[in-house]
Amino acid sequence: GIWIRSMCGIFGVIARGNSNYSQRLFRQSINQLALLSESRGKDSSGLCIYNQVSGDIDIFKGPIPASQLLKSKNVINSISAGYTNTAEPSYAFGHARLVTNGTQLNTDNNQPVHKNNIIGVHNGIVVNVDELWDKNPTLDRDFEIDTEVVFSLIENKMTNENLALESAISKTVNSINGTVATAFIETRLNKFVLATNNGSLYTIYK
Repeated sequence: GIWIRSMCGIFGVIARGNSNYSQRLFRQSINQLALLSESRGKDSSGLCIYNQVSGDIDIFKGPIPASQLLKSKNVINSISAGYTNTAEPSYAFGHARLVTNGTQLNTDNNQPVHKNNIIGVHNGIVVNVDELWDKNPTLDRDFEIDTEVVFSLIENKMTNENLALESAISKTVNSINGTVATAFIETRLNKFVLATNNGSLYTIYK
């Protein structure tokens, strides 16, 4: 398994199939990481969990701190269903938010952000967010939060410029003024990505 932690409350666990990572440890890791990340931001919180039982990707978020989100029955059930079959891989990740762009009272502005084939979380501030939208008028802006432009640009470069995922991420990050630390799942490719332009993203392998 891999534990993820960065500033401003990005956290998560990726569990390989047939690893020594147990169901119990998976649940404990998500809960503990979420609680530890709460000090990084209490304006809102969110979780994305691959539900092995239903085969769905569950997304929970709201204008509440992580400790309160974890008390939701739906969240508890989803975390429990996240790694029931340890022979198969799974993941869960989340975000504890200190509001910058976009009010937390609008659920769409909270994280994880779901944009087309990408579901992810982002820490940092995209200073040139409006400029990036202006330079790319074919892209649809649905939310206030700056995270949306990161995922939109990545997908656009993959779809319209035929770039590989890695190249699309590199070009997108290089176009951003500000800081980016992100974790996301590209659902079409079923790839999990960690990327940063300031080094503030940490992993622990177990």
